[in-house]
Amino acid sequence: MADAGPNQLALQALIDRNELADEAERVGLCDGLDSSSVKRYMEEMTYVPDNLKLRVMRRTARGAFRRELEDAIADHVAQHGQDHLPYERVRRHLLNAFVSLDLDESRRVELEKMRRQPAEEIVYFNRRFKTDMNDAYPTDQHQNRNPEVHKILVRLYGRCLNSKRKAGYMIANGRPETIEGPMVRMRRKEEADVAFEQLGYDEEPMELGYVASKAATEHPTPKPSLEMQRLQTHVSKLEAKIDKLIAAKPSSFQQPRGGTQGERGEFQRDRRLESRRREDVCYNCGRKGHFARECNVNHNRNDKAPKN
Repeated sequence: MADAGPNQLALQALIDRNELADEAERVGLCDGLDSSSVKRYMEEMTYVPDNLKLRVMRRTARGAFRRELEDAIADHVAQHGQDHLPYERVRRHLLNAFVSLDLDESRRVELEKMRRQPAEEIVYFNRRFKTDMNDAYPTDQHQNRNPEVHKILVRLYGRCLNSKRKAGYMIANGRPETIEGPMVRMRRKEEADVAFEQLGYDEEPMELGYVASKAATEHPTPKPSLEMQRLQTHVSKLEAKIDKLIAAKPSSFQQPRGGTQGERGEFQRDRRLESRRREDVCYNCGRKGHFARECNVNHNRNDKAPKN
């Protein structure tokens, strides 16, 4: 147990060395001779863990790129008297040295041209937008941006979504004040869409007010004419009268409540007679629904028969 601490430290050091080697192999070498290769190198460095960025950069930098990196570190140590250098400052220094003299302007142009791909997940799009956003509109020393920059970034983010419907959803509850708001909102929206698809729905239903206003705008209900309104009122009154008549007139086969025993017996006989009338066939004409003594055909023949 006494040497458990050193063993754990040695194991952690081995894990860090292996992780450093894996990240360095994934990023690749960079000598700074080609500006496009420097851009790709910096994009790969974005996915390196923060605690390994400078170590990976020192391990993979070659030639003039390595000398510029060491000069930036030496200048920082001379000014601040410490060996720790923020990676963001190193990255911007190297990009200014090897990519463009007006880096911010070129990055802003690239950000305006960015568009989300059809099959691109919102998490990867947000990461890509955030990387180019930090390059084009860097924060100050307190990691803040002024409100005007946030307005520009919100507008660019809505355009880069490449969908008017999603951009409209982004500002459905009002224009966000910071760029972080719409990014979080769109991520939660698409996560909810995926959950609803798993339940068998096409997408998450939007807010009722938004849907109602959109439906009213796209498909306005036509206003009925004055004559149509009068007809509808007349039909409603007739229906009300019919309902009252039906409720007031009892059914022919409704058994009377109470009454004497003779009245109830007469009711039962009438029901049996009516049932036979419906089922039996007339002996005179061969049709159902009446008896021979009630047959009109019989009467007509008697009227037309010659008298002796």
